[in-house]
Amino acid sequence: MIRKATGWIFAEYVWNTSQTEAYLDMAGSNTTVEWKDENNILRVVDNYRIPSEQQCITCHKFNELPIPIGIKPQNLNHNYTYTSGSKNQLTKWIEVGYLENNLPSTITSTVDYNDTSKSLDLRVRSYLDINCAHCHQTNSHCDYRPMRFAFNETTNLANMGVCVDTQDMADFPPALSKIVNPANINRSMLHYRLNTDNESFRMPLLGRTEIHTEGVALIEQWINSLSPCQ
Repeated sequence: MIRKATGWIFAEYVWNTSQTEAYLDMAGSNTTVEWKDENNILRVVDNYRIPSEQQCITCHKFNELPIPIGIKPQNLNHNYTYTSGSKNQLTKWIEVGYLENNLPSTITSTVDYNDTSKSLDLRVRSYLDINCAHCHQTNSHCDYRPMRFAFNETTNLANMGVCVDTQDMADFPPALSKIVNPANINRSMLHYRLNTDNESFRMPLLGRTEIHTEGVALIEQWINSLSPCQ
């Protein structure tokens, strides 16, 4: 994304087969991607989707205007070890001049979803905040769904879909009666959509091709920890 005087625009560049040059391509396409994971195992995706300009704006918008999706103060409000010593990242960035000194006076920080020393609730809320909240908020693409995944809104379990009916989602298996059905992943829409690579059903609809198995495992553990609906 590039910021112009008139606002943000998109520019997508796609590498050629020999990886020597990238060309502007706003139409969208599919390509094969290969990489080695952390265990040095070769991974291949045959249908990695390069989104079109219209697909980009699906997620990158607020009030129908294009905006970047990125880190928020609650994601950076932690100490980081710099060469000069440990310091809060936000404080450091203000000192360097990356940020203006106008941050909220109180910031409730997210946590690393992999940090098992933190509560399961905090880890799940942090995961949904960084991965899902940009669409699942008022005036964004998924405004019409009842979920509100921003970190400051998920203290309310109903905003996370717990015991909330799936409403008009008629194309899905009828067993998925709740967005989150406590202790029952097989009847939970949230788990179903995270755990599929079917392009018609997966969440997010855009920006992912593979199933994030670590995230699915986290959500599964959380669903199984919840008390039944009243």
